[in-house]
Amino acid sequence: MKSISEFKENMMIEEKEDLNCLKFTPLEKFGFIRHGFILGKKDGTGINSSDIPELISIASSIPEEKFRVVIPKQVHQVQVLSFKEKMQEKIIQMEGDALLTDQDNLFLTIQVADCLPVFLADPATEIVGLAHIGWRGALSGMAEEVIRKFKEVFNAKPSDLYLAFGPSIGECCYKVSDDLAVLFDEKYIDKRGTENYLDLVYFVKDKFLKSGVKEENILVFSECTFCGDQRYQSYRKDKEKAGRMVAFIGKIHTIG
Repeated sequence: MKSISEFKENMMIEEKEDLNCLKFTPLEKFGFIRHGFILGKKDGTGINSSDIPELISIASSIPEEKFRVVIPKQVHQVQVLSFKEKMQEKIIQMEGDALLTDQDNLFLTIQVADCLPVFLADPATEIVGLAHIGWRGALSGMAEEVIRKFKEVFNAKPSDLYLAFGPSIGECCYKVSDDLAVLFDEKYIDKRGTENYLDLVYFVKDKFLKSGVKEENILVFSECTFCGDQRYQSYRKDKEKAGRMVAFIGKIHTIG
């Protein structure tokens, strides 16, 4: 049984079997894309990496045997993996925090619990991608590196790219130390007495804009994982008890 409830403009939560999965309706208009942001299981149990292919199958309505999956080891650095050649492995595991591909039937995934998940789609070249961006990656140039690889490896134009920023910790709750705050321009820091609050989304969005992505092509999800819907996972809030949410995206043409 499947039910869909409108969540906010341009977004919806899809409830399917035992999963809650957020989807961005603008990405759905590109017929070659299947994507989602799996918030977790309804019974509150965590998501293991070994469960990811099955969960994608449930969320996308595609049998597991019809696709391959990239499940990266995320290292909070600036490493963008590009997949142009067809991979034979059913599950591909490599170190990296951003993924790009033009290959059919290959799902890219990242796992987050406060860091910013960025979905990428280019309808002109049918390239899809994901980026996991925390403060380390943001300061180190992850947004710029994603666009550099996008242009260099796929000969694509940033102005054709569409981005969707998924749920992450917001400026309302992202308290950072003085030592970290001084590394960001003051326009990204909200000073409240002696405390500093970082607007990571604003910072990352600016980096993508400066790299050539159009303002109107960036969709930002505004809810905070720390203080928002209880279905979100937040490491800042729950520490080691926090689970992970799974973003996935794939170019799907030849399923049958």
